[in-house]
Amino acid sequence: MRSGERFPADQAQIVFSDVFVEYLETLTEPERTSVLVDVVALCTNPVGSHPLSNRARGGRLAGWNTLDVLAKQHRVVFSSRIVDGVGVVEILCAG
Repeated sequence: MRSGERFPADQAQIVFSDVFVEYLETLTEPERTSVLVDVVALCTNPVGSHPLSNRARGGRLAGWNTLDVLAKQHRVVFSSRIVDGVGVVEILCAG
């Protein structure tokens, strides 16, 4: 999604990849909670911190954004879109 766009009613389905779930398991409980709070906040700000660069040949990063978490020590890579009128946030990875 582009800057300024929002999900219907600021709600979205959040889909976690296995890689992201494994990342969460490496964190302490307070860190995990902090990351998940930031991820849920994507429902009201589906753009996150900034889009990934799309300068490489092939544009393989087009449509993926990042979200800075844990005081900018880690980033979450995600995509956000509206599918059949429903907001969807797909979490790819973090670290």
